[in-house]
Amino acid sequence: LKPSQTGSRSHGFLGSRPPHASRSMAAGIGGAASATATAGRRRRRAAAGTCIVALACAAGGALLAKTPRGARDEGGLRGLSAFTAFGAAGQHRSGLAASPLTGASRGVSFWEAPAAYSLARVARAASGEEEVDIDSMEVRWLPAMDFYQKEPFEPKENTLVLPCFPLGSIAYVPGSEEILNIFEPRYRAMYSDILLSGGRRFVVPQVRQDQVEGSVQLAEVGVVLYLDDLKEVSEQTMDRIKYVCSHKVIGRVRIKRVLNPAVFADRSSYLRVEVEDIVDEDLDTDYSAAEKKLIDTIEEVDRLQEEAEPDLKKFRLQMLAGDGGQNATRDGLWSLLSDWSNYVDFRLQIFQQRFQRELQQTVVSYFEKQGNVPRQVSLNDLPPELQKEVLALQEELQEEAAPLQQIKPKTISLITQSANHGERLAILRSVIEEDGKRLKARLALKSVFGE
Repeated sequence: LKPSQTGSRSHGFLGSRPPHASRSMAAGIGGAASATATAGRRRRRAAAGTCIVALACAAGGALLAKTPRGARDEGGLRGLSAFTAFGAAGQHRSGLAASPLTGASRGVSFWEAPAAYSLARVARAASGEEEVDIDSMEVRWLPAMDFYQKEPFEPKENTLVLPCFPLGSIAYVPGSEEILNIFEPRYRAMYSDILLSGGRRFVVPQVRQDQVEGSVQLAEVGVVLYLDDLKEVSEQTMDRIKYVCSHKVIGRVRIKRVLNPAVFADRSSYLRVEVEDIVDEDLDTDYSAAEKKLIDTIEEVDRLQEEAEPDLKKFRLQMLAGDGGQNATRDGLWSLLSDWSNYVDFRLQIFQQRFQRELQQTVVSYFEKQGNVPRQVSLNDLPPELQKEVLALQEELQEEAAPLQQIKPKTISLITQSANHGERLAILRSVIEEDGKRLKARLALKSVFGE
């Protein structure tokens, strides 16, 4: 199978093996290693081409390899895999914290309704004056799954039960379109079941693992994927991949309880969870002023970006607001969030392309002086001085890109779990304002040091 025009991602999970989990669980957690997800129609990727230099995330890995750019396999990135060295950089911190807006406890054992906005906070949120501190906010997680609970729980009466397909630290946006390549037996069975039942829906929450204790938690809120199309590709892939499935992210649900946690460890089947719909608590509040302030913030940061980062002219923040006809209404915000996610991806791509050029100049020029440029070379094949240069380039890339890799899934998760449109507006505006501060700092440095 060729990568789609928009590119694809492999979702692996890096973490220690729980002492009570089966051996196969070490290879990937839940569905994290069971699907190669392709971004939706809005995802922008670089055109396919041939890359010469590939950075290995560990000594001895391939540094030079002629591989089509954008090619992926289920085991991870193939070709230019600079970002794999970040490991679990996208994982969220654990611990308890309170939302500055709702005051809801994070990490509680069972879901408790967030405290309602005070009248003063409603007024501030509606006017666009409410401020949030993203660093102090946390994604809410369910209690760690009990893998010793061998007998499944019986669903409560009148409770909606859906299949569950955890996908590592990936955070999907409602309204987006996603493609999953399915090859693990339990998820092959899940797709057969949702087709036979006619439901065609399942929950995708984030999942995290405690690196020391080995405990595994699902995010309290997950998105619901609806299966639009399924193609069986067993013959073309020698049964390596069973289905290529297209989905629409149709909504959000709150997970109340995992019914069969033990199957997550032994991989004998897929998870089933009790869920409930998320209904906004502020449906009667007019947020037109706050919505306008978010769009104004986007336009202001766009002006800074045009001056500070001309290499991003192909994908600027302005595309999120005016030109694309986007808005920050209760429904429109999800599309705006999806486009912001693509904007972050494009910035990461710019960092990676710059790293590729510098790495290629450094490594290839060395072998050109030796009179022979090999098709593939490992980090250990390089002299110590050149190894230091390569590692320094990698560290520089990580310093620039890691914050983006962390803020993207966290921002999407915080907005997705919120039942308050005012809070969602404040979160996204806060993130974009921080980008504006970064651009102002960049312009200040340019004024002193030049390009």
